[in-house]
Amino acid sequence: MNLSCAHRWAFSAWGGALAERSDPLAPAAGHEVTVRVTHCGICHSDLHIQAGGFDMGGGKTTSFERAGARLPLTMGHEIGGEVVELGPDVVDLGLGDKVIVYPWLGCGECPVCLRGDDHLCPKTSRNLGTR
Repeated sequence: MNLSCAHRWAFSAWGGALAERSDPLAPAAGHEVTVRVTHCGICHSDLHIQAGGFDMGGGKTTSFERAGARLPLTMGHEIGGEVVELGPDVVDLGLGDKVIVYPWLGCGECPVCLRGDDHLCPKTSRNLGTR
């Protein structure tokens, strides 16, 4: 399996159609793993992401662009797949393991992350499939 490229479906304009893309993929480092996505749910929030924001009612909308989302964007935060590469510090997974990917990535170092609430990390807002 060629791990030098990531193949994905993404949109390049808010409200735009999905198009296939291939992008360079860095090798897994540290505690990182590379997962070949075998399943990915697209839910109602993904439709709002593609549109560029949530309708808050009363003519008000949020903006994913103002919140830091950058195009092109690959939707899908409900991810399942197979581990195909391990970083050198990974000890609890093996190649071929089936996994569900937790999409909310905190910094891993602040008090919020250390107590297990990395989805609320004040330092970073890295979210797979939404930003």
